[in-house]
Amino acid sequence: MLHSSRSPTTLVPAEYAPQAQQKRIPLLYPSRWVTWIFWPAQIIADPIGMIFSGSGLVFWGGLAGGMFAVISYLKYKKEDWLEWTDFISPLLILGYAIGRIGCTLVGCDYGLPTNLPWGMTFPNGAPPTFISVHPTQIYETLLGLVIFSILWNLKYKLKKGFVFSLYLLLAASERFFIEFIRTNPKYFIGLSGAQIISIIII
Repeated sequence: MLHSSRSPTTLVPAEYAPQAQQKRIPLLYPSRWVTWIFWPAQIIADPIGMIFSGSGLVFWGGLAGGMFAVISYLKYKKEDWLEWTDFISPLLILGYAIGRIGCTLVGCDYGLPTNLPWGMTFPNGAPPTFISVHPTQIYETLLGLVIFSILWNLKYKLKKGFVFSLYLLLAASERFFIEFIRTNPKYFIGLSGAQIISIIII
């Protein structure tokens, strides 16, 4: 009824690829690597488009790359990286919640069709939908704010490293369950790529 493969699209024309390459190094973006893992056919068919596309960025990949960079820097500076991750964790989920507001405005990452009274249509979405669907972006914003509140109130009450661990558990659990009502393609035993990564994190 409502189906979208959500394959990344090419947004940078070939003639502009050299200039774009000078401005950024896409291979440094783990958020895009995750997309390539789950879309091998697209990277083979259009490698330039997949590299320079403005879409296809995945949160978990970006988080992993960001964590690696930040922890490496903190270790280089001989800082206590666990203490820093405990401090940053509530802000990460807050940023995620705010980001989902942007998804709502753009009309992407919505859910399956629904007859619930709060269902929404996204006629100008990416891709458009003219039938009522679950506004999963709003669900994730609300859940993100709840998780932020929990982590913020516990950040000075738990042992070092526990707030970060709790962040990973709650964020991964939230994404795992929300995926059941999203339109993302399934890869393994009926699970989406985000659900598989969430299980690994949990």
